[in-house]
Amino acid sequence: MPQLRRLLEGLPSGSRRADWEASRLSAPHPMFGGMEEAPRKSTSREVAETFASGAAGMIPLVGSPIAVVLGLVMGYGYNKRMEQWRDAVAEAITDLEERMDQPLDLDALAEDPDFLDTLVAATRAAQGTSREEKLGALRNAVANSLLPSAPDDDLRLRFIRIVDEMTPAHMLVLRFLDDPRGWYEEHSEVQAPNILAGGKSSILGPAFSTFQQEHMTRLLDDLSRWELASANYNTVMTAQGVWAPSTTDLGKRLLAYIDTPHPSRRD
Repeated sequence: MPQLRRLLEGLPSGSRRADWEASRLSAPHPMFGGMEEAPRKSTSREVAETFASGAAGMIPLVGSPIAVVLGLVMGYGYNKRMEQWRDAVAEAITDLEERMDQPLDLDALAEDPDFLDTLVAATRAAQGTSREEKLGALRNAVANSLLPSAPDDDLRLRFIRIVDEMTPAHMLVLRFLDDPRGWYEEHSEVQAPNILAGGKSSILGPAFSTFQQEHMTRLLDDLSRWELASANYNTVMTAQGVWAPSTTDLGKRLLAYIDTPHPSRRD
C-alpha cells in the first residue's frame, strides 16, 4: 500500500546525527551497487566497523570514543524501533481496512490534521518504549482513530498521553476493574474469593498476588488521578458491590480506544 507507506514515512524521527549514523550502519557499500546483498552482519560488528572507519578519518565522528559508540548504538536501535513501529501501524490499518465496508481514502487521510496529530502523538509515545503491551495499545489507538466512533481529537490526545504514562501493570489492573468476574473466569487457575462483604482489595489481592501492596496502591492512585477508575478500594460493601465494575465512563472509553479495532462499532 504505497500511499500508506508514504504517509508513515513522514513520522517524526530521531536527531539528524542519529539518523545519519544509523544510515551509515544500514546503507550498502557503493562497491556492492547492483550486486546481491552481502550476508547481514551482527549489530555489534556493524557498529564496531563503523567506529573503526571513523577512527581512520573516513567519516566525521565527534566526541569521546564512548560517546561515539553510544551515538551509533542509539541511532541504530532507535531507527530499527521506528521501522518496526511504522510496519506495525501499517499492518493494523491494512487489517482494519480489509474488515471495513468501504476502503480508506488515504489521500484524504494524509491531509487530515486531526488524524496526523494523533499519529504523531502516538509515534512520540512509541519512541520511548519497548513494551509490547504499550506499543500494541498505541497501534490500536491509531487504527481506532479511523472509525466513525473514534473519540474527538482532544480526547484522543488525552488518551495517548495517559497511555504514554502508563505501565503494562496499569493496563492489567484497569482491565480487571472493568470486569472482575470476567477476569476470574478467564483466569480459571486463580481461585475467585467467596465473600459476603468487603472492599475491592479482597478481589484484587488474589488476582495480583505478585504485586506488593505499595505497588498496587500506586497503580490504583494513578488510575484514580487519570479519572479512569474510582478510588474507593477499601470501602466495605456487599459482595455485589465488590464484584461490580469500578471503571469510570472515561476508563471504559480508553479501554475501547486501545483495544483491537472493530469496524462493527460504526454508527
